[in-house]
Amino acid sequence: MFPMTNDRELILCGFGCEVKIYHDSTVKFADGSGLIIPRESDGSIHYCDILGPDDTIKPDPELQQDWVNREMEEIEADLSGLEFKNVRDERRKEIIFHLTAFPDFYNEFYLDPKHNPPYCLQKGKETKDISDRKNGIHVFELLGLFYQMDGDLEDAKKCFKLLLETANCPFYIQEKRKIRFSDASQKIKEINEEIHYLQENKEKWEILQPPQRQAEFTLEGVKIDNRKLKEEIDQFEEEDLHNFVLKKFPGKKLKEKLENTCVYNTDKKLYDSFKDSVEEEKNGVMEKQGTPLSYLNFGNKITIVSDLVKKSSFFMLLFIKSRRNDLSHADDTPEELKKGRAELEMKLNGIVRNQIFVVKDDFKNQLEK
Repeated sequence: MFPMTNDRELILCGFGCEVKIYHDSTVKFADGSGLIIPRESDGSIHYCDILGPDDTIKPDPELQQDWVNREMEEIEADLSGLEFKNVRDERRKEIIFHLTAFPDFYNEFYLDPKHNPPYCLQKGKETKDISDRKNGIHVFELLGLFYQMDGDLEDAKKCFKLLLETANCPFYIQEKRKIRFSDASQKIKEINEEIHYLQENKEKWEILQPPQRQAEFTLEGVKIDNRKLKEEIDQFEEEDLHNFVLKKFPGKKLKEKLENTCVYNTDKKLYDSFKDSVEEEKNGVMEKQGTPLSYLNFGNKITIVSDLVKKSSFFMLLFIKSRRNDLSHADDTPEELKKGRAELEMKLNGIVRNQIFVVKDDFKNQLEK
């Protein structure tokens, strides 16, 4: 329960439900943003009747229209591109902004193929039937996953603790409360385990990245380091990730996995993608490869291992892939801007190298199970 003090003022909810609430409870995040959580006199989250499940209670017409324009279903109509941090940052800001204007903490919104959800947000069997509760996702869970994808585990935990609080929502049936409590508790447990794991190994990983000297923050230094990192990522994909998949799916098991796994965000099976590549090889479009896995790209391999590694490792794999994509394209940024971001580029490369180390360590642990 959120602690309340006697020196705070209860004021009427601004949406007309006539309940007196606290308006100054803010959850602050490390990126500088803050989420205001209206709370009732006992410290519990305020679920406004006007914004809640009773469709017979309507706000005034002007407020109603503004609310419709900000509904999460519309705001998150397209969730593609979440593997890129800048996209996640923008979505996160949007969600916090709209929740500040309309603190609707009762409703879930639903994910189906038209939303283009990334793998980590796909819940249960894909469906267009919004009555399928398996596809519902609460806004606190979505925010938590965004922070978790960026490695901001403490902020992710704050969001999942809020999610846990919603298990006490008076409008939910008992079964829904139990499911929410179980799901949120599991997410908090996973985050705590990940924080403990990272703290235990922090010293070991930091040894890999000695402090960069200021002299190295030059355009030529960045260019050389970027080229080296791309080679390191390619080697990681072609050796570590490749061999991990082969060891987890030896012999015919690999074919079975490819036949039962879809290319990300499509209905096409990975095995069909492999056969298409074989056809291109026959036509001289591409060179002959060694195994079916060799015909698949980095993203396909990440899809294969997504349910085999820790969730944090899955997010790191997406980040590593994103960085490799950046390094694979020509950079036409003006030279002055390149100079300004030289230090940031080098630090980013250091983060990716540490992530590769962490994921390789996870691969080792998974194979020893």
